[in-house]
Amino acid sequence: MAFKVTGQKEITLAFRDVARSVERSMESGPLMEAAMLVVESAKRTTAFKDRTGRLRRSITAFPGLSRSGHATVLVGPAEGAHTAFYGRWIEYGNSRQPSRKFLRPALKENRKRINEILSRAIGKVIKTKMKGKPKRRKKNAAV
Repeated sequence: MAFKVTGQKEITLAFRDVARSVERSMESGPLMEAAMLVVESAKRTTAFKDRTGRLRRSITAFPGLSRSGHATVLVGPAEGAHTAFYGRWIEYGNSRQPSRKFLRPALKENRKRINEILSRAIGKVIKTKMKGKPKRRKKNAAV
């Protein structure tokens, strides 16, 4: 039995186009929306005492690009002269102090909702890309 598969090149190009569109759509909103869930949970935590309120105020989301050029968002304390530079020591601990995790539990707490947000955004892009595409008739495979 032998058969010929046609259209592989077109399918590959279509998938690449969808992947690029998903990447572009993530840059604008869904990644930040998901990250803000983590920011808000981290600010509500009781894992650490924050007498000055500086650490809680400095927790934010930073949009950017990964090393490979993909859209990404980092969540954590802002770094600077008047911010809570010590946030990483609270999260990971140091030689004198055990860790008091506040970011990783915030991510875990929101994982399901984050997946929903990103899945919805990806689905929207795919639906948009599929609109207007002519439906192809099935051809009988040559046997």
